[in-house]
Amino acid sequence: MEIQYLKHSQIDIVKWDSALENSELPLFYALSWYLDIVSPDWEALVYGDYKAVMPLTVKRKYGLRYVIQPSFAQQLGCFCKAGFSNVFDDFIKKTSDLYKYCNIQLNYTNPAVSNFNFQTRINCELNFTESFQDIYKNYNTNTKRNISKANKNSLEFVKDLCTSELIQFIKRNSVENLSKNQFKTLEQIIIEAEKQGVGQSYGILNEKKEILAVAFLINKFDRLTYLASASNEEGKEKRAGFYLMNELLKMYSGSNMIFDFEGGNMPNTASFYKGFGAMEREYLGLKINKLPYPLKWFKC
Repeated sequence: MEIQYLKHSQIDIVKWDSALENSELPLFYALSWYLDIVSPDWEALVYGDYKAVMPLTVKRKYGLRYVIQPSFAQQLGCFCKAGFSNVFDDFIKKTSDLYKYCNIQLNYTNPAVSNFNFQTRINCELNFTESFQDIYKNYNTNTKRNISKANKNSLEFVKDLCTSELIQFIKRNSVENLSKNQFKTLEQIIIEAEKQGVGQSYGILNEKKEILAVAFLINKFDRLTYLASASNEEGKEKRAGFYLMNELLKMYSGSNMIFDFEGGNMPNTASFYKGFGAMEREYLGLKINKLPYPLKWFKC
């Protein structure tokens, strides 16, 4: 069987999503509806009758077609059933043949391939097999201190926030300095994830029922992913972010799910997550640059 390169219109969406759901490590980032939002007109590599698949998140600039990791999709790469991982090398070589420039992040199951440039990246996760009492024991001293301070502020934990209020709060208070296009993408994700029944919003209110902090999570494939969050100035002062995370871990503890903090490469965020007992897990980034001088320093 050969690896097929498929344009967007040639992809069988039903077979694609089935292949992902039956893969060794399904991640919602590679579901067709999610890719349609973060990378419209994405293309694909497919092995056999969708035994293994790899999305190609293609963009165009200055007449150049290249593959780049889209915002809000931490890990992509090759997804396959157990026993088909040996095709991964061929997927990477095929990608290199098709594109002169590629800068993407792979998933946990994808190994390094010789003669290509890989970089190790870090994600933080927490396993929900334990009780909350056992999870809490692994909080560091600073985290426990901040939760104690938050408990004195009459905060209220709520879920199912009004979608428009959630979106506007993130827009006003996100520390990530999202561009206009990135924020539009996030808004589309939130709306569609709620339609798909996999999106869940949570918030912290003060005594006046005003929102101080929010989080939007995606619950899919036994993995709860902390996709977006924000706190306003009052929320930061009252440690609402610590209170919110503590309530989430309390709610889902013992569920046998994985809590995916969806971050770990930035020291400040990694420190916050590790304060709750999160463990580091490595995945790989892949960069291919076969552009001629001076395009070799192309900025995507």
